[in-house]
Amino acid sequence: MLSWGQLEERRPGLAQAGKGLLYQFGVGLAFLSTTRRDGGPRVHPMCPIIVDDLLVALIVPGPKLHDLIRDGRYAMHSFPAEQNEDAFYITGKANELHEPDLRRRVEEQFITSAA
Repeated sequence: MLSWGQLEERRPGLAQAGKGLLYQFGVGLAFLSTTRRDGGPRVHPMCPIIVDDLLVALIVPGPKLHDLIRDGRYAMHSFPAEQNEDAFYITGKANELHEPDLRRRVEEQFITSAA
């Protein structure tokens, strides 16, 4: 499984196109699919944030967070583009991070992109 930084190194064009689709509305927007406890899919809109070489999200307590803590597998799909059918899709395994400096940078990036 590649980190965002590894994707940028190995497939820079794909990473650039993916970032463009995730951030096409200013703030990052995507649909996040997780797996419920019963094995069924759960899909939620969310705001992915690319900071340094990581693809991260600030996820509030709720079903989406509980799914990721229990079973970190996810699929993420960009919001539909307005002018064409371009899309970006990525899968992976989420990791919970508790690094205050990283959280500060993520929050700054989110606020900057939302402005």
